[in-house]
Amino acid sequence: MHFHAKGRVPICGPGMTLFMNWFILWVGVGLWLTILAFIFTSEDHETKEWWLVVRRGFPELPEDVTVNKHLWTALAYLGSTLGSFIFFVTQRRLWTAMTHDTTSLLPMHLYAVEARGFPPDATDKNKLLQFFKQGLRNQHFPDDAVEYISIAYSYGKGDHWVEAALDQHLEEEQHRQENGVEDSDDSESSDADKASPESGPWWLQLMARVLFGTDMDWPVHKEANYQAVNEINDSSTALETRLNALQSSGVVFVVLRTQALATALQRLVFKYEDCHHISMRLARSSPVNINWHKYGIDKTTKACRAVASVFIIILTAFFWFLCYLPVLFTYLSAQDADGSTSAFMVETAMSMTIVLGNATVGIVANYVTDWIGFRMQRELQMVRLVIIVPLMLLNVFMDLSSMVYLPTAHYFRSWRQSKTCSVSIDFHDCQVPGKEIVQEMHTRVRGLLQSYCVVPYFGEPLFCIFVIYLVGMWRVKRDRRITKQQAEKLMVAPQTDIVNPPYCDIICTTTIIVFTFTMSPSSQHRFIFPMLLVAATVLYVQCRFRILRWESRSHYGNRGLHDVEAFYWAIPLGLLAAAWERNMSNTYCEETLCGWRFFVIHLLMHILFLWFVVPRQEPQMPACDIEYKNALHRLNGKAGLANYLNTNPIEVLKSHLQQETSAGQHLVYYRLDKEYLQPCATKIYETDHSWCA
Repeated sequence: MHFHAKGRVPICGPGMTLFMNWFILWVGVGLWLTILAFIFTSEDHETKEWWLVVRRGFPELPEDVTVNKHLWTALAYLGSTLGSFIFFVTQRRLWTAMTHDTTSLLPMHLYAVEARGFPPDATDKNKLLQFFKQGLRNQHFPDDAVEYISIAYSYGKGDHWVEAALDQHLEEEQHRQENGVEDSDDSESSDADKASPESGPWWLQLMARVLFGTDMDWPVHKEANYQAVNEINDSSTALETRLNALQSSGVVFVVLRTQALATALQRLVFKYEDCHHISMRLARSSPVNINWHKYGIDKTTKACRAVASVFIIILTAFFWFLCYLPVLFTYLSAQDADGSTSAFMVETAMSMTIVLGNATVGIVANYVTDWIGFRMQRELQMVRLVIIVPLMLLNVFMDLSSMVYLPTAHYFRSWRQSKTCSVSIDFHDCQVPGKEIVQEMHTRVRGLLQSYCVVPYFGEPLFCIFVIYLVGMWRVKRDRRITKQQAEKLMVAPQTDIVNPPYCDIICTTTIIVFTFTMSPSSQHRFIFPMLLVAATVLYVQCRFRILRWESRSHYGNRGLHDVEAFYWAIPLGLLAAAWERNMSNTYCEETLCGWRFFVIHLLMHILFLWFVVPRQEPQMPACDIEYKNALHRLNGKAGLANYLNTNPIEVLKSHLQQETSAGQHLVYYRLDKEYLQPCATKIYETDHSWCA
């Protein structure tokens, strides 16, 4: 999952390999900062022989580490930045190796182009095929270069009859491959069970509604368009009528014989029916990552939803900010009763409102990005990462304010005008020792980091996987009307999400730890920086289990998330640069924004490096000369079972009314949990009957 061996298919796609390698960078930076912390700070081992060997060549170390802060911060920034830049170049070369290995997983989207600009009534596939063949012939290309075309129809997620028809299709296909053998007690619920009004208590229905999206009386009122679903299930004529009434979204995917033809075709502009200009571009996503039901959302609707989503996120952030007010009020009202048990219990109870706010922010971010209507899973995931990281960073700094700053302010309130120090800062109108303040804040941060780096990674799988599994089991066992197929669909594990928490936490956890270093380096960083290693280790182990054992297989076939994460990585590196500027003169910097110059300089350098240097380090690979059909044959099933036909729900359903024009056969709908039903996969699973259970 970290490297690429020639001929080996990357697990969950090449994007997953890029993601798993981020843990190598995370551990490397954490290890580098930890080593420097132990070199430049000391406790009680200055006279030990091993310590003298490690410290050889460095200046003498005073107790407050003041003299060597400039060297410490410089090495921390330069080493972390150099390692990060080498990592970015290595990742780009690895991406090229994975996506151009002709003996491994060839990206199918390199053989396809998106043709845009067709009228809504352009749904005749024979006519469209002749149009493309004539266009190729006019450009002196072979007219038989088109393998097949797939029309993106205009329909939405609200068309529940499409989902019902696909469920029925997959059920029939599975029965056909099982030679029609079906256990009588598993096929359908008995009439008595169907008539039974028991669907579980209201609290169980409510939990299933929240966790699974099922209606309160599911499955009797499973879909909003209940009559249409029954109509589809009872009559094939009704399905045919609805399919024929669908219009085109104006986009057609054209799969060509070779990658070179696809590259050449994207530069051409054709004219359809002498009045519609058809523009073309290379396909942006693999078939399995296309949201076909989002093609029914036009650009105007998407723009309006995007604007509305901005206001929704702002209102959610405001609500989330209000969740901190009880905690702030508790700190202010209970500051004179820190030792009482009741004050501690009140503070703990009020802190749960922060958890409520954090959960709300994450849910809303996922909802609005799905609601906008992105047609490619790549775009949806990238926008989700762009939104969630700033929100969680805001959460991080609010936690620092409520859990670190306010308790420290209260702790030092009794120091008011009590001491005169050579190094001091203005802290709530109090003259207090700067060193003691830094040590106190860093000590409190150490306690906060445990809840960031350890607790969530054990608690989140417990509630998000195990509890949901139990609720699903209770729901299925209690409602006897649920059929075998409905239970299977209900209990299928969710696909792996590497956006939140993994990609998000890599940035947020690193930022909060590095921010303490920007405030001022101290001896507490012997214990703070190792938390990077702890967080990376625990999250890595959890991700491996989730990807390989717990969750359904997902496919990440692009590097979009990696690119966004690389840009966000400029934040912790920029804070290291700011720490260097703040400590260059070895005196305390009294300016509030001291260090902003180096921070901005690093941001500019980071962006320029990713935009101009990294792409130039990518080897220029020629287009693969292997033809599409030969590639599928040579790869012997490793190329993936999904294509632009069997992942398109409408194309699959129409093929059962009339054989698909290019393929000349009935299609089987591709779903990750049902890929064994594909004709090409039969020989792979024929000796493994575990899927029948």
